[in-house]
Amino acid sequence: MSHATGTTLLQRLLRMVKYVAQYIPHESDIGAPLRELLKQTAEWKWQPHHDKAIENIMTALTRAPDFYDSTISISQYSLSVMLRRSDCELASYKKASQ
Repeated sequence: MSHATGTTLLQRLLRMVKYVAQYIPHESDIGAPLRELLKQTAEWKWQPHHDKAIENIMTALTRAPDFYDSTISISQYSLSVMLRRSDCELASYKKASQ
């Protein structure tokens, strides 16, 4: 994944996470490794602790009492996020990179 593509997708993911941050305990701490990649001085190198940060966000969302399902899918070409509650779909976002 190129630096530009990775940065763009990660920014989109973090904006979506910020939208539901009130449901994620310690979101700031959990997402810190991901935000570190966006610093201008950071080298773009995806590592296992970045995967773990996304995993932790997903776990926090699925444990939140208001949600029963959440899905985040990231690839070189797209970002897809879906959050659902028992009574409705709360948020859904899908964007293919250009």
